[in-house]
Amino acid sequence: GMNVVITARGEAELTSLAKTLRERYGVRVETVTLDLNDDNVLEKLAPVIDNLDLGLLIYNTAFYDIREFLDCDIESHLRTLNVNCRSLLRVVHHVGGALCRRGRGGVIIMSSMSGWQGASLLSTYAATKAFDTVLGEGLWAELRGRGVDVLSFVAGATKTPNFLSMTPESKQKEAFPMMPEEVAREALSTLGRKPLQKAGPINKVAAFVLLRLLPRRWAVMFMSRANQNLYGG
Repeated sequence: GMNVVITARGEAELTSLAKTLRERYGVRVETVTLDLNDDNVLEKLAPVIDNLDLGLLIYNTAFYDIREFLDCDIESHLRTLNVNCRSLLRVVHHVGGALCRRGRGGVIIMSSMSGWQGASLLSTYAATKAFDTVLGEGLWAELRGRGVDVLSFVAGATKTPNFLSMTPESKQKEAFPMMPEEVAREALSTLGRKPLQKAGPINKVAAFVLLRLLPRRWAVMFMSRANQNLYGG
């Protein structure tokens, strides 16, 4: 029942998805083709959304380069930072201000289990997701008194196109991936109830082990070995 604004880099796929949503649900769909690595994100996004009665922002995007830190050029690290953090700040600051003026609304920041601790092959990505998680928790505390609910939603492996293309098919089951629909339902049903939620029972157990039971050194080694097993070589 919600009208939506969707963004992505690929104009053809964006247009196709918008057509599907209009036909399937009978809602209004606006599209914005943009690259969240660019500094002019708001110049493209703001003209589309500023005249709308926006009620919910979902920042569900991520960039990662699965290689050892020094094997990635600095531009790849900066792209990870721009997409996962800098554009997040820009968009949430702009939309969050509008929601507060409206007096109600919600923000969901999609984060990752990778952000619980450092791990080889994903050092920069993990660091950006730690930033995302903590930012969402802080905004939950700040904005709840102004009628705006904020949720940091921490997902594990999810059967997105990126996961399926980046993870060897023979090893995908080892990551215990969730279906995107499951993740989306849990995120939406949790918004307004708590500042942080981990997706699915397996990820909740994994987070308990990594954060509560294992010494930090072991947690880092455990996740590093898991990444090497999935993506190393």
